[in-house]
Amino acid sequence: MRLIRMVAMGLVATFVTGAVTASVVAWHRGYRVYVVHTGSMTPTLRPGDAVLDGPAPASVTVGEVITFGVRSAPDSVVTHRVNAIDSDGIKTKGDANPAADLWTVNLSDVVGTKMATLPYAGYVLVYLQHPKGIASVVTTALALILLWQLFFPPSKASDDENRSGASPPSRRRHARRADRENGTDGTSSWSPPPTARVLGDCRIPVSIPNDRYPPMLSSRSTWIPS
Repeated sequence: MRLIRMVAMGLVATFVTGAVTASVVAWHRGYRVYVVHTGSMTPTLRPGDAVLDGPAPASVTVGEVITFGVRSAPDSVVTHRVNAIDSDGIKTKGDANPAADLWTVNLSDVVGTKMATLPYAGYVLVYLQHPKGIASVVTTALALILLWQLFFPPSKASDDENRSGASPPSRRRHARRADRENGTDGTSSWSPPPTARVLGDCRIPVSIPNDRYPPMLSSRSTWIPS
């Protein structure tokens, strides 16, 4: 289970890192994403779709879908199809509009050309632009993490291993090695008592510590007739 969790976290981290890196590189190279708000380009582009544009072109051709800035509203852009090109500039038209646009577009106003359409992605982009949208994404991520912990709880052995920094078999080996060094490895350390010394007609048994020999052996020195 721990291996599955690590693999899943690694895959998520790799995906997020790759997506962020790709977005930053694409932005610096001039790629942009725009949200379609009107139906002037239906059925090519529908409201709620997103348009992926490439960098501003050096030239355009008739029939190409371009994104350009509108002089009457510098902060807004329009994505329409090139309808004609003459000495005055570029004439555009929406696919769903019966007539061409009234304005004339200069090549310097073109900010990109359509490379791909992302259906319904515009709804997501608009949603994430609002604080409530970001808060809901964070809440959802926290809920998923809690659900993962609920359905895949870490095992007790894994927790003990993480806290101690060693696996249970390794800890047991360390404990046995420490017991052997301290003489408390669970094996009997009893050895026969020393031979009593002879003094004249009596034998003097050596004093035996209680903590070394079995309790049935006395720890007091006595005079025993030989």
